[in-house]
Amino acid sequence: AHCINFFDTAESYGFGIAETLLGRAIKELNCDREDLVISTKLYQVGFAPNDKMLSRKHLVEGMRNSLDRLQLEYVDIVFCHRPDSQTPLEETCRAMDWLIEEGYAFYWATSEWSADMIKRAIEICTRLKLHKPIADQCQYNALTRENAEKNFRELYEDYRYGTTVWS
Repeated sequence: AHCINFFDTAESYGFGIAETLLGRAIKELNCDREDLVISTKLYQVGFAPNDKMLSRKHLVEGMRNSLDRLQLEYVDIVFCHRPDSQTPLEETCRAMDWLIEEGYAFYWATSEWSADMIKRAIEICTRLKLHKPIADQCQYNALTRENAEKNFRELYEDYRYGTTVWS
């Protein structure tokens, strides 16, 4: 029998409530963690200065808070929910690598980043020997197709970059 095993959430969905509900559902269903693929996204959970963006401080604290809400020790994928022009990209890459090295996530990914920004992140990670992002979550529907079909083609072909879509 086939079943749904991929669940995607974000710290911003309901200001953390979606993560709390997903964590509760996983516990109540008594699912084997190894059978599930759980992802969450970090970028903004509130409006205070440390509640948003992709700084090391927010990424580390945001990941810990997300895991508490999810009642999990780790997620399979943690996404940078949106690009951040205020935080140096190297700082974000180093912080995402740290989350993986500490066991908070197996992989990191991007969401709604430009192809150029993703390439720059991959280049930084390659140069610094950090874990590279593996996929982007882009908008994709009948009216919005350009990123997935055109702009990311080089990422898919040259970097074996993956995707999961929204909307």
